Amino acid sequence: MSGVAGALRAMGGAAGGLRAVSDVARALRVAAGGLVLASALVLTGCSEPAADLSAATAEDLQAGVLAAAQAASAQQYDVAAAALADVRASLEAAVDAGEVSAARYRTIDEALLLTEAEIAAARAAQQAQLEADQAQLEADQAAEDEADPDEDADGKPDNPGKGNSGKNDD
Repeated sequence: MSGVAGALRAMGGAAGGLRAVSDVARALRVAAGGLVLASALVLTGCSEPAADLSAATAEDLQAGVLAAAQAASAQQYDVAAAALADVRASLEAAVDAGEVSAARYRTIDEALLLTEAEIAAARAAQQAQLEADQAQLEADQAAEDEADPDEDADGKPDNPGKGNSGKNDD
């Protein structure tokens, strides 16, 4: 099981809390490491232009993958996913133009699929972290409210004090 899946499973359990936050942070580090590896695979697939990949196409694809890797390392997963979508569109256009062989296309496509999966997992882990943080804030607020039930929402005591409490002695 990957670190991302483990972190998501940990958050579903009753223990949740700090362990889940730690697991998600670890999962984000694992996902970032996977993104670097996947990006390296894509870059390798685009490097060393040969007869099966034009030099201009290789440079274009490399630049797109680099942009995606930089965005992912900054945890800007939407930007990274958009950059990979641009790389994929460039790859498809290059295939249509005959600038990429079928064999090279398969190599690059497999690396892109791996990278897209890693970004999706990192995005899911990031979303889970946000949800865990929100749940923790809500739990802390509920615990604080339970600890002092004699206060209204405005922070004033819920004690009417001395005086007529609505009883009429007539």
